[in-house]
Amino acid sequence: MGDALAVGGVIISALSLGVSAIAIYTSWQANRQAIAAQRRILEIEEQREHDRQRSELQASLLPQLRKTNKHSYRLYLVNSGKGIAHNIRVRLDGEEI
Repeated sequence: MGDALAVGGVIISALSLGVSAIAIYTSWQANRQAIAAQRRILEIEEQREHDRQRSELQASLLPQLRKTNKHSYRLYLVNSGKGIAHNIRVRLDGEEI
């Protein structure tokens, strides 16, 4: 009877060891996947920040038609962005002016 209990104890210990090994492996895999997801989220956030900073520094030109006299108007290009506009091309009815 004592040998049977000892064998049963060894079997239970071996099963516990196997369950623990499986739990460690699944935990390791989940941790690895979480780290990969965090890295991807960080890349996305860094790209968004880069795009936000870039858009803040861009020029944003808007046309404004202003009345100068009773019957005359002038077309103004107003930069509402924080950046400087370079190499500006203006087209009116498909033709550069």
